[in-house]
Amino acid sequence: VEVFSSASALGELAETVEDPLRKASYLTRSGAPGQAEVVLTELIEASKDASLRHRAGGQLLALVGARATKLAAGGDVAAAMQAMDAVRDVLSDRPVRLNWHLLRIEICKGAGDLLAHEREQQSLYDYMEGRG
Repeated sequence: VEVFSSASALGELAETVEDPLRKASYLTRSGAPGQAEVVLTELIEASKDASLRHRAGGQLLALVGARATKLAAGGDVAAAMQAMDAVRDVLSDRPVRLNWHLLRIEICKGAGDLLAHEREQQSLYDYMEGRG
């Protein structure tokens, strides 16, 4: 068993893997989370398998959420929310979408933006009641 641990080796391995979930994982570990986001988005859009879309959606949300959290921590809450908005329509799986809303609330709370926090809470309530 050969262990691939360098960023370049993981990137090369990602190019040879057929499974999009594994490919996204290797890309993330190789330092290319943006490319992993693209792979996961394409998988969600193309797959008819609800379970696969759910798993890919969770991974995509984790990647985008990490990027958005970093942006908000750097003081750019607007850019963080834009990053989250960019994947909103792709994340149609209900549990993943609920987590998307919850993450937006946490990002605003962490950034200390109380107005945005309140707005995001209302957005979550609207979604849970079928209005959003």
